Amino acid sequence: MNNMKNSVISIQYNEEQFPVIEVFQRGDQVIIRWIHWKGVHWSLHLEGKEIIFTSSNPNYNSTWSNSRVGIAKKLGYTNPEKHGHYVMHETLKRISGVKGYDLGSHRLNLIIGKGDNKYLKSSLNIGISKTLNPMLNVILSTKENKLEKLDVNPISTPLGDLIFKLEP
Repeated sequence: MNNMKNSVISIQYNEEQFPVIEVFQRGDQVIIRWIHWKGVHWSLHLEGKEIIFTSSNPNYNSTWSNSRVGIAKKLGYTNPEKHGHYVMHETLKRISGVKGYDLGSHRLNLIIGKGDNKYLKSSLNIGISKTLNPMLNVILSTKENKLEKLDVNPISTPLGDLIFKLEP
């Protein structure tokens, strides 16, 4: 298993590698940043014994007013504007009969990531795509909700293993 604090996930198409995700680990927080979409990221962190999943996209209009941002600044938030761009902020819930937590998928355009060679030095290749527009699914496998029979090399985090599944 890969135990890196910062990891880059890449996909191979023909003979070329394309970086698609960067994973950051800070304590018990895990951030999944989609390289293709500036500012789009998912975050996992503990609240008590529960794992909280957030999805943020700065391309959506903020749900926070100027007064709410001002209050957050007074409370010590370093970048309160970003909190208004959450698409989702919820506890991960088990689904009966399903192993692991399916965090979601994105259809990728590998051409957008072309030229980001700085990411490829230590990237983890998760597979070979037959198309420039594959679907990438992200799953969290925890001790309590473990996904068995892994055919991929997961990234180990304090919250569990991140599994990246490439689909056509």
